Amino acid sequence: MATPEELAPLRGKKVVLADHYPHSRGALREMVSLLGATTIINATNASDVVRQAKARSIDLILCDYQLDGVRDGQQLLEELRNTKQIPLATMFMMITGERSYQKVVAVAEFAPDDYLLKPFTAGQLQERIAAVALKKLAFARAYTLMESGKLDDALAECARIRYVQPQYAPDALRLMIETLLTLKRHEEAETLLQEVVAQKLVPWAAMGLARIQHAEGLLVEAEQGLTGLTASNPEYLGAKDLLARVKEDLGKPDEALALLESAGPGALSNTTRLRHAGSLAAQAGDHKKASVLLEKVVGRVRNSGLAKAEDFVALADAYMEQGRADQAERVSTEQRRTMRDTPDAELVSKLMEFQRLRRDPAAEAQERAGAALDAVLDARSALRDKPEVLTAAVEFDVFNACCLGARQDDIIAIGEHLLTRADAGTKIVLRVKALLAQARQERARNAAIVPLDQVLAMLSRLLARGWDDAVGHSCRSSVAHWSNGTPDDARLPAARQRLGEVLQKFGMETRLGEGERHAA
Repeated sequence: MATPEELAPLRGKKVVLADHYPHSRGALREMVSLLGATTIINATNASDVVRQAKARSIDLILCDYQLDGVRDGQQLLEELRNTKQIPLATMFMMITGERSYQKVVAVAEFAPDDYLLKPFTAGQLQERIAAVALKKLAFARAYTLMESGKLDDALAECARIRYVQPQYAPDALRLMIETLLTLKRHEEAETLLQEVVAQKLVPWAAMGLARIQHAEGLLVEAEQGLTGLTASNPEYLGAKDLLARVKEDLGKPDEALALLESAGPGALSNTTRLRHAGSLAAQAGDHKKASVLLEKVVGRVRNSGLAKAEDFVALADAYMEQGRADQAERVSTEQRRTMRDTPDAELVSKLMEFQRLRRDPAAEAQERAGAALDAVLDARSALRDKPEVLTAAVEFDVFNACCLGARQDDIIAIGEHLLTRADAGTKIVLRVKALLAQARQERARNAAIVPLDQVLAMLSRLLARGWDDAVGHSCRSSVAHWSNGTPDDARLPAARQRLGEVLQKFGMETRLGEGERHAA
């Protein structure tokens, strides 16, 4: 016998019907009314849904895939989940007349609680909603604990559900693994994943193991596992995403981009994936393709909660790499207009100004570029303790700007800060570590500069006592430094001559650099 919850799964619930067509909303209204819904809200586009989600708690969103000409149901779900505008307890069900398998997979990737293919009956809708509602009820306490930050308690609750309600065991196990990965408790997550694999090699379990390998820097192992997973499950777009990131971290951006493009045009309807593809194209040196992809990103996120400052920065840079300064200026203008009220607006605007000016060889442009970078660093200092505003991606852009501007002290300070950030991905960490090492070497070289009187004395000691790498390097760097800084110093000829004698005696490279040859 059916329970009251199964007969009227929406009793007392608030429901949003998101569909562009009035007659479709009317038909849905009749169905959900029969299922007990008391508050039924119409939405004709994605903006309506977002507005309703901000204004009130919603129990169920029934959303048509072909929602409006700006955002489809897939994009809406992505925005709502990524910006946390709907809680985990909210049911989101996608309705689509699209029977293309590729499209259905793309929709399901963003984890709607269920999807329905048109046409469907009231009975079918009732059955699907009842099943989803019962599952949400079973996980209600776990969701509350997770959203309040009590992840250990949430893990315990999922473990309880797993054994008390075995019909939800796979869902509970998966939620436990996701929580452990969030907590970076990789060993415990791996134990559960191995348990899943031992029962049956389901794709998401293999994916979880690859995520752990990636997080722990086992890139070759992760690449091997994901290559097999994507070959046997070509529709698993999440696995292709991770494999692309692994290839990127292995220094193969062209292979990573080809992998994402091979998933078909439907795959690039995902804003996150589209953004990654644009970044990979830029890394591979295909700035024209990068600008095409990033233009699509900016177009998709415009006037939505998915807009990110780094999208505008990357797009403007792609145009500048092509010599299209007018297009870069257009993007800068749009960024200032679109994000004028955001806390990082000044930082991003000045960062884009620096990127544009640094390529202009004119002395005035270089001076203005330096001033723009100073403004970027001031804005970054003001936001340093606000990670929700100054994201790792934007701070990495600032770090790269310092590298281009040869600001050694700022490179080191910002790089060290980036390495402490939990939201800095593997790519950022690897790149920062490499550039930090170079910056520290450069600072060490600069610190080794000594006055010419000391240089002459140090060279005499080398002749008398034998070669020493640190002392020899300091002598050579100092001669080059003073040759450029004070080329008329009367002591320089003697220093250059003595340096040549030392280098020749110990079989070192005797060909002098530009500064050391100056005025010789």
